[in-house]
Amino acid sequence: TPHASQVANEAAAQRDRGRETHRDLRFDGSSKLGERSKCRLNKLPNFYIRELRPTDRDQLVALHIECFPVSYESQFFDKSVQGQLFSRVIAVGRPAPRPGSPLPDADQMGGLDRHWEEGWGGGSEEMAGVIISQVSPHAEFEDVVLDSGCQKEDRVAYICTLGVWDRYRQHGLAAKLLRILIDWAEADPSIKAISLHVLTSNNVALYFYEKYGFTRLKRLADFYTINGKQCDAYLYVRHINGGIPPCTWLLKTFQTLKRPLVSVCLATSNHVISVLRRLGVCGMGSTGAAHGGGVITDPNSSVW
Repeated sequence: TPHASQVANEAAAQRDRGRETHRDLRFDGSSKLGERSKCRLNKLPNFYIRELRPTDRDQLVALHIECFPVSYESQFFDKSVQGQLFSRVIAVGRPAPRPGSPLPDADQMGGLDRHWEEGWGGGSEEMAGVIISQVSPHAEFEDVVLDSGCQKEDRVAYICTLGVWDRYRQHGLAAKLLRILIDWAEADPSIKAISLHVLTSNNVALYFYEKYGFTRLKRLADFYTINGKQCDAYLYVRHINGGIPPCTWLLKTFQTLKRPLVSVCLATSNHVISVLRRLGVCGMGSTGAAHGGGVITDPNSSVW
């Protein structure tokens, strides 16, 4: 339809503008991020971990255009850099101090060379990777990831995005960001699950999240629209802090049919025993008489 075509054209234009921004923005004094991202690094430079800042917006948009095949609304980036969502950035280069802020501590710093004091105050940073998560009450999520008996105050941390520039991959940065989110969520007793959606064809991401304890909950048809094509997604979840997963359809079906099945089995068992008794195969001794002649009569017996 004309409307669909217009939307597709606008999305393509937005992506092109983002790529242009990606190529033009300088993140250090000597080179451009777009040029340097073409080859992966064998050795990580200095890096440290912090939250997103308003000045990160351009880099954040460029990273999402480079790493993800879907487009994100401007409001998402605004909320992320304004601190309305959980975020952690792996910043590479020389950090720019905020007024009154101390040096990063040992837990925030990484890489092979940690002599931060020598370069403190420069402010030439590049965003190597980022994770963004929205934490909300379970009732506000469209996807059910907790049991229906969960408490009203129970919350879910939804991973909106987790991305690392290609040149910084293969150094465990994505795993480091994910581990930070998991540790942060586990420290909050009200957060009972961490969830996300993954493209069904993204085998690398599927393996990555399963490696870190995420379980595939269900498949969602036509969840993504990529280059005008509808694509399916998997819903993944990791339950924490005693969170209970929702009943699967198989378990719900069993619970629904349990009592009718028990009744049928009891009736069948009683009939078989009655036939055997008439044939003289099954006698009725003192033990049998004490238990109703060997006939099972209690539908709530623990044998079920």
